[in-house]
Amino acid sequence: MKRLILIFLSVFLCVFNCAGKKKEKMFVEYTYKALKAEGCGVRYTPVWKGDTAILSVSVITSNGFKFVTTPVLMMKTAMGEVIKLEGQALTLDTHEYHDSSGPFFGMGIPGTNMITGFDFGSVSSTTYTATANFCLTKEQMMKLKDGIIKVRINTVPYVHEREFKKDILGRELYRIFREAKWNQEDF
Repeated sequence: MKRLILIFLSVFLCVFNCAGKKKEKMFVEYTYKALKAEGCGVRYTPVWKGDTAILSVSVITSNGFKFVTTPVLMMKTAMGEVIKLEGQALTLDTHEYHDSSGPFFGMGIPGTNMITGFDFGSVSSTTYTATANFCLTKEQMMKLKDGIIKVRINTVPYVHEREFKKDILGRELYRIFREAKWNQEDF
């Protein structure tokens, strides 16, 4: 009986240790008006470059959003303070996707090696990703803890503006900045 308990305990500990900690995402993202012309996905990635906090923002669309030469990111905290960041536009990448694995309806023509029919599953799309970097001061980063309830990014042809009922950006970005800084210093 003791041997069975020891085996069970060792297997349990092995599984528990092998599972390890859940890896946290090092970015925050959301989708906005997904099926409309101004719809897009936005990804915020906090990174440190030396002692400088940088917020990398990527806007992913199907209609070619891009940042102006000197993009501006404005965030309103839950306390009503506005964080205004001026950044630098980096890239506009395109990715073309083609999928022809959908259903095919057709039939063979007797006496020939031909098949006639319709391919209903062929999908082709192009995705554009515009990226810009914004530097934050320590004071601006501390304001993220209050929570972000509104975001405005000046993109072309539409200005991306989003209001949140509750904070999904601020506290999470602050946590990721802090964790990234600890990882950098813990080297």
